[in-house]
Amino acid sequence: MSWIAEVFSSSVGTVVKEVGSAIDSLVTSDEERLQLKNALMKIEVEASNKKDELNLQYDKEVSARHLADMNSDSWLSKNIRPMTLIFILVMYSLLSISSGFDFQVTESYVELLGQWGMLIMSFYFGGRTVEKAIKHFKGK
Repeated sequence: MSWIAEVFSSSVGTVVKEVGSAIDSLVTSDEERLQLKNALMKIEVEASNKKDELNLQYDKEVSARHLADMNSDSWLSKNIRPMTLIFILVMYSLLSISSGFDFQVTESYVELLGQWGMLIMSFYFGGRTVEKAIKHFKGK
């Protein structure tokens, strides 16, 4: 999920709640209060739909970028994801093993490489799984 969309949607929800409580204190008629609350709810739903639209557009752009990488003639652009995964795993393994041999390795480096490795693996393998599922469902 795009962090921009998350900030946008959470800000709208907060504003709608604050405006709703201001309406309750300023408007005396129940009918006017309901009309204003309905209008605010409509704005909140539109903001949520816009957030979903932005997320979908973001995902399409990432997929298009990966497709462009795969269609490229450059060896590096086709293999950067697996090479990054291999590098992170090798460095994590070396630092983990060397920390047991009185080699001074800050534990935070090992932890950081482990988190990066999990992120890259989930993106790499999870992304491939999603791509295969999409191809499977489009084929039917």
